[in-house]
Amino acid sequence: MASIVIIGIGVSLFLVLNDGNEIQESSLSDESKQNNTQSNTESQVIVTKIFSTQDEYELNLENSKNANLMPNKPINKGVSSGHVFGFIVDNNLQGGMSVVKLSYPYEKSSVRFTSQFSGELAKVHLYLEGHENFKAKIGLQEDLLGFPSGQWLGQSPGYSETIVNLERSENDIIQLPENIFLKENEIYHIVIEPAVDSFDEDFYMLTYQTNWNIYPFNYMDPDTTLEDNSINTMFFDGASWQVHDKWPIYVIEYADGRTEGQPYSLMAPWVILEKSMVGQTVRPFSNYDISEIAFVVSLEGNPSDNLYYAVYDENNNILRNGTFATPDDLFTKKVWHQVSLESPLSLNSGELYRFILSSPGTDLDNPYKIYGHEFMLDRSLGYGSVNHHLTKSSDGLRWSKWYDADTAFKLITK
Repeated sequence: MASIVIIGIGVSLFLVLNDGNEIQESSLSDESKQNNTQSNTESQVIVTKIFSTQDEYELNLENSKNANLMPNKPINKGVSSGHVFGFIVDNNLQGGMSVVKLSYPYEKSSVRFTSQFSGELAKVHLYLEGHENFKAKIGLQEDLLGFPSGQWLGQSPGYSETIVNLERSENDIIQLPENIFLKENEIYHIVIEPAVDSFDEDFYMLTYQTNWNIYPFNYMDPDTTLEDNSINTMFFDGASWQVHDKWPIYVIEYADGRTEGQPYSLMAPWVILEKSMVGQTVRPFSNYDISEIAFVVSLEGNPSDNLYYAVYDENNNILRNGTFATPDDLFTKKVWHQVSLESPLSLNSGELYRFILSSPGTDLDNPYKIYGHEFMLDRSLGYGSVNHHLTKSSDGLRWSKWYDADTAFKLITK
């Protein structure tokens, strides 16, 4: 059987470009609070080398192939009472990640998926970890009764030999052999196997803790996710393939620049305290009458203020606000928490709304936390692509666009 290892997230520093070139701190784990200044400075150097301005960063995403695939007019659909508009993936309210572990040369792993497009593949993005200079064969195979067929696709030898290092890096982006052509709605496997006869340390393919059978980005209706009962992870023990049943972390890239897959690699908290407000920006493709909202939240210590919600429009007008939770309502363990709006709120297709949580009287030692998903392998493949994303502000006027992240949230119709 595949070995399942839980990887705890100990130190996390989440950064974002603001309207200029500066990088803002948005959330810190307990262990990284004291290292804030040094980590922030180091990350600023890295990010500003990649994008000279926030506008350039945003344009790269807003003009991506995936963003341009989205509908260019409102989607008229019947929305019944109790309909959920949102991203409900919550990692089963667990922390850390799981892995498919390869310990012997004869073991293999795979990501099973249904292709959304037809076309020639160019690259695969994965989340892999191995000891220094570990060499793996990575390529595509067709599906045979739910498992890899055993025949590599594309130009001989049909796979790429890739060096996988200890830390996640650009080595996780694999250039594939030529002539790998996928057909829309067909099932395929990304197969990973050792390219060495022996190795001393384990090799990992990281996954989520449970399987969700969806893709976050549904280009036909970006307000919803795209279901796929085939998406999964597999393990070969040398004799037979077995279903690992975890949500894979992967992106495939076509030769024309289109991408598809499950890009998130981590569920993590953002801290809410004092002036730090966090929530979700949405620009819906359909009209909704919202009566309830829900987020995954927790608390630390004993906050001295309640947790409040507010709904903003694009001009920062507050459309609805109220108490989201009191300290007695929540726990140190994360939970879904849901409240009713003071009155139903109509969301109009194409207009921007921000659903925000805040706690101005709460300090750093006793904060609230809101949870979401980030560190995407492809920032244009998240829930709703560039139309929906996590956002943060320190004044309720200027808002950071976190195209790299989305909260776990529900907007429920009346």
